[in-house]
Amino acid sequence: SIVRSQLDKSRLGSFEPEVISEPTAPLIHPNARFLLIRGGRATLQLQGTPHVVQQGDLVAILPWQTSQVTAVEEPLQYALMAYHFDTVCHAARLFHSEEDAPLPIERQMENTPVVHLSAEQLKDAERIAESLYRELGTESGAAERCGRAYSGAIVTSLLVNLTVLFLRAASGLAENTSER
Repeated sequence: SIVRSQLDKSRLGSFEPEVISEPTAPLIHPNARFLLIRGGRATLQLQGTPHVVQQGDLVAILPWQTSQVTAVEEPLQYALMAYHFDTVCHAARLFHSEEDAPLPIERQMENTPVVHLSAEQLKDAERIAESLYRELGTESGAAERCGRAYSGAIVTSLLVNLTVLFLRAASGLAENTSER
């Protein structure tokens, strides 16, 4: 569909380590993506709203959203994990909340696109990122990994795991904010 990710469904995701050392032009992202910030500090504008991001942050960008790095204090190092949003959401929605309501994935990612992970959550996110890297390789080396048995199931499972980790962190952030 035109309103959702156009990432090739035969490849459910991609992994790329990146570094940004200066402000960027605005980008429109046709694919959903997570950015796991591994170092540096910068201001990332998402959908027109500025967010200061640094090591330990996890950023969720939905399909067709815009981003722009407007200021860089220290070069921003991150793992970029692009993925087919509809497939991952469908898999995540197979499970419901304790109230038996569907998970509010898009709404939560739109309302809280940047979360700072606890030490334990960061360790889990790094483990997921490393597993995705081992399964997918980088974009430049992706051809050699095509056709690996059960790759789609593994990638989907890892991305659902990362999505749930993000949603839990976003929920915790919202709960802590309402207590103040």
